[in-house]
Amino acid sequence: MSDTDFAGLTEGLCIRFWGKPTEKSAKTLRWGSGGSRSYSFEKQAWYDHEAGKGGGAIALVERECSTDRDGALAWMEKEGLIDARHVASAAHQRQEAPSPRNGPPEQENLPAATFGEIFDVETDHYDYTDRDGAFQYRVIRYEKRYADGRPVIDDKTGNPKKTFKQKSRDASGAISWGLNGRAPCLYRWPQIEQAAEAGRVCFIVEGEKDVHTLEAFGLNATTNSGGAQNWRPEFSASFRAARVVVLIDNDEAGRERGKVISELLTGVAASVKVIDLARYWKDAPPKSDVTDWVNAGGTKEALIDIVEGRARPLPPVSTFGADTSMNVAGSAIVYDWLIKGLIERHGVFIIAGESQAGKSFFVKDLGMKIARGIEYGGRKVRQGVVIHVAVEDGRGTKLRQKGYRQYHGISPDSDIPYVIMDPTAGQGFSLMSDDAVDRLIAEVKAWADYYGMPVELIIIDTLSVATEGLDEINGAEAGKVLARVNRLRDATGAAVGLVHHMNAQGTRVRGHSSIVANVPNVIEIRPMMTIPANKNEKPQPILDGDGLHIRRAILTKNKNGLNDIKWHFVLKVVGLGEDADGDPITTCVCAKQAPKQRSDSDDERHKMSPDTKLVFDALQAAMTDAGQDMPAGSASATSVKRCAPQAAFEANVRKTMTFTASEDEIEKRNTELKALIKRTTTTLINGGYMGRDNDQKIVWWTGRSPYRKSYRSPGADDDQSFHPPSTGVPDSVIEEIKDSGVPF
Repeated sequence: MSDTDFAGLTEGLCIRFWGKPTEKSAKTLRWGSGGSRSYSFEKQAWYDHEAGKGGGAIALVERECSTDRDGALAWMEKEGLIDARHVASAAHQRQEAPSPRNGPPEQENLPAATFGEIFDVETDHYDYTDRDGAFQYRVIRYEKRYADGRPVIDDKTGNPKKTFKQKSRDASGAISWGLNGRAPCLYRWPQIEQAAEAGRVCFIVEGEKDVHTLEAFGLNATTNSGGAQNWRPEFSASFRAARVVVLIDNDEAGRERGKVISELLTGVAASVKVIDLARYWKDAPPKSDVTDWVNAGGTKEALIDIVEGRARPLPPVSTFGADTSMNVAGSAIVYDWLIKGLIERHGVFIIAGESQAGKSFFVKDLGMKIARGIEYGGRKVRQGVVIHVAVEDGRGTKLRQKGYRQYHGISPDSDIPYVIMDPTAGQGFSLMSDDAVDRLIAEVKAWADYYGMPVELIIIDTLSVATEGLDEINGAEAGKVLARVNRLRDATGAAVGLVHHMNAQGTRVRGHSSIVANVPNVIEIRPMMTIPANKNEKPQPILDGDGLHIRRAILTKNKNGLNDIKWHFVLKVVGLGEDADGDPITTCVCAKQAPKQRSDSDDERHKMSPDTKLVFDALQAAMTDAGQDMPAGSASATSVKRCAPQAAFEANVRKTMTFTASEDEIEKRNTELKALIKRTTTTLINGGYMGRDNDQKIVWWTGRSPYRKSYRSPGADDDQSFHPPSTGVPDSVIEEIKDSGVPF
């Protein structure tokens, strides 16, 4: 039937196929939790936003019934929707298109240009007036449609293809195509000029549709036809006293237009701000505009937050494998110390120590206190973003951060501005490369923009890995590296901390003397050792009350403050769960050393839980009952000659431990045994009392005891007798440890 109203069937078919709409407004019906499918009352057309497809009644039946056009018409005939199978003519499809709104004088039907089976169908029009409100010309928006009403979709944007034409009165007063000599105007010129004179925020967008979108929010908006090249001086004059916000489309042309218009308005408007919504919209489609942003869920409140600077943009795309820890903002501190009296702002400092001295744990703790804005040993800290370039061990650094957060009870939702970069996951980093330094500078600035606060510290961990290939004793080469470090500092305004090694003798910072000479602060970290009573004895670690090795940090160079400031810490084990094999995953955090109780009683015990005592005694029994020679290739110290099978050790633990499960609950008892051994052996191993080789399934006693009384390992050499930790520790050192400031 030639007069079949296919457009009028579309709404009913949408409801028939998709069910009751989840949302309804004056303009649209929507289906799905996110409104992914919609029907427009104005266009009488449906659209699937996820699939990027849409059209009229016939196209919907084709899609939902998985058929072609003839099959769709046959289905519609069977369902009684049409009287006979009939394909609507192109002329009829043009009649289905929405009629123009708010037509100018002598409104007339506009012809649709035909390209094979594709037609230009008018979907909207926009009337331009001069600043006094007199009609000047009309801009007509066309969408390309197939004969059955389906829109032709742009593969790049997922939106219907469109085009624009203008009509105006010619010299005779008749309506004809083109501007007929008329100058371009601002859209909604009288309204936007009134808003500007009142000092209100005025939005400049790229299209008339976007103006309507913002007007629906109750905002003042305009555009101009013909693009930035047709922006006229009188347009700029209309924005005196206005706060102008230029919203740009997500393409290079849009960014260029924003740049041009903002430059033309600078010095005229009260303020000009260019906003790229793609920076706040994850996966923003190419060429998307503010209307697309609103259709994707953008709100008036969100837009105002962006304009007022309350919204954070998307994080920058990292080329260094950066991870974020989320946001903690802080108030600015006015002095020029990063950590008062220890580390200068905008300076370069070195944290040096021997291998396994705890440098990485130390710098992690220091950096997290800066990122959190909390005091460091009673010293004021300037809060800011911390960038940790973990050149040597990115995965380990992330593990340490997880341990730090767990130990300090930091919520997983707490956003601390501490960014870990693992260059092995990105494009790599080297202080030997100017290009790498340039990339790091650009990204540091982007992270500062993301967090809305300055980057105060950049950690290079370690200097030796970041300068692979450097001749460290060559002053000229070392100078080039320091020049790049200084450029990084100057370009970002951040302090730069270089984690470095000591020389082989452990007496000074490794490398050319200029490395130390040209930085204002140097901190050296050393494990504290006993002073042997005679040359036959080896230095022993100085332990705290929990049997943990005490380490000392000393500020050996402070260009603008006091030197030789000392503080002490231990590395405390933090459990992070188990791996796929059920073995514990652990890391360490810097912590205050536990006090040591001094007593003349040989039987006095160090602090030890009953469970740990039980397991240590079981180890002693296993060494006595099942001791054997240490096999070749074990992980033991060379001085330890004897070991016991892991099975014998576990059997002795089983003999003496108290189970909560009954005797016939074998699996539960095995689970209890495994948990006890895992918990207590970690304490004994980290305290230096026990060793273990998982590959050879053996354990051993190191010869040291958690008791005051001296023990001798069964079958061990005489020189393995245990010396109490206080042996060889001068009283001055004990007092230093006891009285020093502790920042943990």
